[in-house]
Amino acid sequence: MRYFVLLLLFFISFQLLAQTKTELENEKAKLEKQISITSELIRKNNESKNLSLEQLQLINSQVRAQQALIDNITASVEATKEEIANKRARINSLKEELQQLKDEYAQMIYFAYLTRSPEMKLMYIFSSSSMTQAFQRMKYIQEYSAIRRRQADKIIEMQAEIEQNIAELEDARAEKVALLKELEVKKIQLDQQKKEQEDIADDLKDREKELKSQLRKQQQQANKLKGQIQAIISKEIEESRKNNAAENNNTNNNDNKTEFVLSPEEQRISNTFEGNKGRLPWPVPQGIIIGTFGEHPHPVLAGIKVKNNGIDISVPSGENARSVFEGKVSGIIGLPNGNKAIIIRHGEYLTVYSNITSVKVQKDQQVTAKQVLGPVGKNDNNQYVLHFEVWHEKTLQNPQYWISK
Repeated sequence: MRYFVLLLLFFISFQLLAQTKTELENEKAKLEKQISITSELIRKNNESKNLSLEQLQLINSQVRAQQALIDNITASVEATKEEIANKRARINSLKEELQQLKDEYAQMIYFAYLTRSPEMKLMYIFSSSSMTQAFQRMKYIQEYSAIRRRQADKIIEMQAEIEQNIAELEDARAEKVALLKELEVKKIQLDQQKKEQEDIADDLKDREKELKSQLRKQQQQANKLKGQIQAIISKEIEESRKNNAAENNNTNNNDNKTEFVLSPEEQRISNTFEGNKGRLPWPVPQGIIIGTFGEHPHPVLAGIKVKNNGIDISVPSGENARSVFEGKVSGIIGLPNGNKAIIIRHGEYLTVYSNITSVKVQKDQQVTAKQVLGPVGKNDNNQYVLHFEVWHEKTLQNPQYWISK
C-alpha cells in the first residue's frame, strides 16, 4: 500500500511538472519570436541612422522581453531541479521495491528447493493443521511455477524501469546545465541592451526642444483624428436609428442616447465581436507594440505625460494592415502626412487603422476578418508604425484587451 501511495504521488507531481514545463516552453517560444522580430526592426532602424523615439521604444520592448525570457529560463531551471529530485525519489522507491521483490523471489527459490521431490510436496501438504489449509497448500503448489515466473518478470520489468529513470535523470541533468549556460548568455545580452537603451535615451534628451515640439504636433493630430472619428460615429449612430428603429421598435433608444440601433445581422456581428474579446487577430501579421493605451510618462522627457487613444505597432517595411473582424467600412480619413485612417464598424464596436498608404477598401464596403486594408506607411520619424484603436460606440477601449496575446 505504501508503494502504491508513493507511486500515485509521483505520477501526480510528474503530470503537474510536465504541464508546467510545456507552458514554460510555449512561453519561451513566443518570447524568442518577439525578440527576433524586435531585433530585426532595431537593425532596420539602425541602418537608417535616424535616431528616434520609436527606436528607443523598440529597445525598451526588447529589454522587457529579454527580462521575461530570463525569468522564463530561471523558472525552467527550477522546474528541471524539481524533475531531478522527483526522478531521484522515484529511483530510490523503485530500488526498495525491487529489493523486496528479490527477497520474495529468493524465498520462492528456497521453497522450490525444499519441495523439489514429490515426497516433499506430499509431506508439506500432509503437515497441514486442517483440511482447508491442506487444500490451500495443494493449490499453491499447483500454481507455484506460474507465480514464480510472474515474480521473475516483475523483477526484469522493474530493473528496466530503473534504468529508464536513470537515463531520464541524466537527460534532466544535461538540460539543467544547458539552461544555466543559456541563462548566462541572456543576462549578458540584457546588460548590452540596457546599455544601448541608456545611450539612446541620453542622446534623445539632448534634443528636448525638438521632442517637445514633436509631441505637441502629435497630440494635435491625435485630437483632430479623434474628433473626426467621433463625428463619423455620431453619423453612424444617427443613420442606424433612422434605418433600424422602426423595424426593431426599440423604445429604449431615443434622441438623448448615443447608442446604435442594430439590425439582426449587425447585432450578430456586434455580439460575436464582443464574445471574441482577447482572441481577435492582430491588425498586422507581425509587429511589436511600442506605444500602449492611455496616459503614460514620456519615455524621455521628465515630468511630461503622453496620452494614446490606442496602441502603436512597429512593423517591418511592406507589412499590410488587416481587419481584425468582419464589418463595414464606415469612413476613410486623410492624415497630414498623406496617409489614411480606416474606420470599420462591427455592430456597436468600431476599429481604427491609422497610417495606411494605398487603401485597398472603399467606404461602405463589407470586409471579412484578416482582409488586407493596405500597406502600413511611414510616420513623421520615417518609421513604419500602425496606430490601432478600438471603440465601443463613443467610448475608447484598450486594444490590448481585445487582441490575442
